Amino acid sequence: MEEVLHVLRDCPLAKIVWCNLLKIEVSANFYAENLQGWIHMSLYQNLGKDEADSWGCVWATSCHFLWIWRNREVHGDARVCPNHPWRCIMGWVQQYKQVDNSVVGGYTKHRVEVDAMWKKPEEGWIQLNTNGASKRDISTGSGGIFRNAEGKWISGFSLNLDRCNAYLAELLGVFDSLRIARE
Repeated sequence: MEEVLHVLRDCPLAKIVWCNLLKIEVSANFYAENLQGWIHMSLYQNLGKDEADSWGCVWATSCHFLWIWRNREVHGDARVCPNHPWRCIMGWVQQYKQVDNSVVGGYTKHRVEVDAMWKKPEEGWIQLNTNGASKRDISTGSGGIFRNAEGKWISGFSLNLDRCNAYLAELLGVFDSLRIARE
């Protein structure tokens, strides 16, 4: 089983991504940290080449796609990683910024309500549900719950995060869920 830090930071694909997104002067420290130090450094320091982009958002989006691409490869998914993965990542960061700016501007074009409910997994499987939320001047949080096929609670968690955007809160919830699942 691969280590999380290997998939998200140290594997060849991850190194290509980080090489194209990190400031050159921070790369030695970026690769020297353990998992907890790496996450903390990535969340609270501006490590990116492009000062106009929130590094936390770039980092979280990069981790998200690195995880997806690695899982596709391991599970034999025919879809391949793009030739320039850092450009793909930055495209998603820019799309998120545009959406986030329209919401911060005080309006959205339309709202859609979606009923969220638990769906029973196949017998022998465990269902994980996570969520993260953020409001401008209020602290951010995320949490998750693990349930078996009968709906019985197995484990759960909640995190009180420093202020960050909802996208990052969601990803931190997923990240913590994966850590718990692995344990």
